[in-house]
Amino acid sequence: MRRARTNERYPVAKKTSAKRAFDWRTYSKPARHLTDAQEEAFVSGRLAGILQWTHEDPRTRFEIRARQAGLYHRGVSLARIGGEGPFSVEIDGTDGTVADRHEVAGDQDVLRLIERLSSESARVDAAIGGGSETRHRRSFAAAIAAGNCGSDLASDGLIALDTDYALGRRKLDLAVVLRSEGVAGPGGFANPELAFIDVRVPGQTLTGQGGLAPLAEDFADYAKALSGEHVRRSCEELAALAAQKVRLGLLPGDLDLRSISEGLPHLVIAFAERDPSAQESTAPLVEIHERLSARHYPTTRLHFVHFTLVPESGDGLAVGEDDLMDYRAFKAYRATLG
Repeated sequence: MRRARTNERYPVAKKTSAKRAFDWRTYSKPARHLTDAQEEAFVSGRLAGILQWTHEDPRTRFEIRARQAGLYHRGVSLARIGGEGPFSVEIDGTDGTVADRHEVAGDQDVLRLIERLSSESARVDAAIGGGSETRHRRSFAAAIAAGNCGSDLASDGLIALDTDYALGRRKLDLAVVLRSEGVAGPGGFANPELAFIDVRVPGQTLTGQGGLAPLAEDFADYAKALSGEHVRRSCEELAALAAQKVRLGLLPGDLDLRSISEGLPHLVIAFAERDPSAQESTAPLVEIHERLSARHYPTTRLHFVHFTLVPESGDGLAVGEDDLMDYRAFKAYRATLG
């Protein structure tokens, strides 16, 4: 029998067969944060050229993971950089496995790595531009992240903080913050509300274990587990991550995010290049609403957004407050598409 991992802060409780008694502590994970040495290296040290390279193309994203940086192009993983110096690099291959490992110890190593990353980015562009991968959810998640990076704090409705964020045993495409209700200007992001975005593209199931109803159940269980302890931990982790991204220049320097509200988080379902008015969507949409209601989760925190095309220019997909529709508004919107 495979034993569950333990965690120093949250010892693992015995699992039961009842889903409602599921102990989310089993899935505790290390916080996403660079070490002081890694942050210094990216800001002004050995790895500064790599961080600068990511700034030059909005389709390329620098993500902070647990004691390492993840580099992505249009949602496709390129490499991971960790260690304390010399720094270690893992380059991803076309099949998703690690194609190459080496150390970055000098300036020439950095230049060679940037050349390699540029080549890999061009490969991703060629693959995405010519086939069905344009509909892949990672492309949309990357575009949403690029379009909601806090470039206009006075009017932005949300800011993307992280991608592929794990909620217990489930990963959602984006972790974002929503402007505090009724607070205009940059001050709306001083104590914003937590939200997660799940992207649904053609070919993805809306029913079954990977469908919307199980997502609703897992999301409500995550939010309410341990009297909200998991939400509090997520808020602390993401607030610290945002602060580190500000220092790295990945978020605007005038973002005064002091804390994230520890109230129940929002769930946003993003239909991307997928017609939400199709008959196949009707029952799953009703069911996600009903499953949240059955768990006494406020359905006012369930939202929907619809995208038709992912931009090729790298400008990103900006999501405003008016783009987020509640269940009733989305139902009416679907009727206009039919």
